Amino acid sequence: MTQVPTRDAGPVDFRRDVYCVLGLPFDAAGTEAVLARLRDAAETRTRCVLTTPNVNFIAAAMRNERFRDDVLKSDLCVPDGMPIVWLAWLLRIPLRDRVSGSDLFERLAQPGAYKPMRVFLFGGQGGVAARARKRINEQVGGVHCVGYVEPAVGSVDTLSDPALIARINAQRSDFLILSLGAEKAQAWIERNLAALQPPIISHLGAVLKFAAGTIRRAPRWAQSIGLEWVWRMKEEPHLWRRYFDDGRALLGVLLRRQLPQLLRAAYSRPGRQAPEVVIETRVDARILRLRGAWRAPDLLPLREAFEQVAATRLRVGLDLSKVTHMDSAAIGLLLLLRGHCLRFGLTMQIIGASDAVTRCFDFHCVGYLLDTMESIAPITRVNLAAFVDSRMQVPAGPGDTMMRTDARTLPDAMTDAVANSTPAAVAGAPASPVAGPVAAPAAEASAGAAADVSERAPTPAERVSTR
Repeated sequence: MTQVPTRDAGPVDFRRDVYCVLGLPFDAAGTEAVLARLRDAAETRTRCVLTTPNVNFIAAAMRNERFRDDVLKSDLCVPDGMPIVWLAWLLRIPLRDRVSGSDLFERLAQPGAYKPMRVFLFGGQGGVAARARKRINEQVGGVHCVGYVEPAVGSVDTLSDPALIARINAQRSDFLILSLGAEKAQAWIERNLAALQPPIISHLGAVLKFAAGTIRRAPRWAQSIGLEWVWRMKEEPHLWRRYFDDGRALLGVLLRRQLPQLLRAAYSRPGRQAPEVVIETRVDARILRLRGAWRAPDLLPLREAFEQVAATRLRVGLDLSKVTHMDSAAIGLLLLLRGHCLRFGLTMQIIGASDAVTRCFDFHCVGYLLDTMESIAPITRVNLAAFVDSRMQVPAGPGDTMMRTDARTLPDAMTDAVANSTPAAVAGAPASPVAGPVAAPAAEASAGAAADVSERAPTPAERVSTR
């Protein structure tokens, strides 16, 4: 049976055009671009966890930290709700189109030149999944349902039984569609992702009901003006409570955070200082020191820095104390970095934040990033010696000694440090540019020094600037 990459298959794509809206990152991709991405993922068997947040997702993410973190780990995140698109327009964020899961499924189901996509349905109650499969396969189109499971109501643990996972994998589907409720579905995906073989996975709850014909979708005119929720309440009256609670939560955020900050911005101008990023190397971490104003047109150096740091699979520290402004694109990129750290069990710590950054974070509802604020202690000769000793004790082989100092036993930062044999390289974590080798310390550094150079000013060659 064909195996597909699991969550560890590849790094986060830091070239994604993402923007932060109400605490979550959204891809500025239209329906056609998302369809192309899904078809490519199915063809190449490349993992793609698709998330389609609406106002209910936003409200859930604000009260449920684990759910929010699960969303941040998605490979593609598009707005499924006109209120999100309207707010983006108000804030001049280029999320022009609503990309709903129902629209994506309808487009995939249309006949065309593409190979039919094999879908598996997981969830639903009262025979909904069975009826959806029957109706899907009665039509000759771009989607073929290869199986379904309507599990009994239960916990994520109950729904993660190995027999259920094996049943899903046995059908070799391209697209696993869940209908379990947003929070339970995201938790189930994260719980079982490594064991699941379908390359595309998404929670598209209403799709099963629409496909089964148990409820009708709103007319196009109602969708286009953002009134689909009114139609849904007509079809499913019990939804009124959810819409009321979610709408109240959204209104509260707009009045408490967005409106005051918009008024403040009308009477002030963010700093215009050119953005710079410096990478500082530590034995067990990478520290990124940012300064200046970071906006969408200037993010290439930051993307490259994040790619370089992510490749090390080490914990990350961010010094934002010299940053004068961060727009929604810059914060969206920070959320991708946090998603990377969450994927691989790493920590991302804010080790300094200016007042301007704190205001930007509050405005974009990502104040939770500041909850990680703490200092990363400098590496000293004592703990460095313990680290080196633990990494260099390896079984002897033919022609080997018991002590090695090659790249197979030390991380890249330590390889450079030991090769240079200078205390500054191991104790002070020299700053390095985004591209190219880590800057070498002075050869004359004292062998007994344990200097912490984390606060030294970078040399011109060590800076990355967009000026």
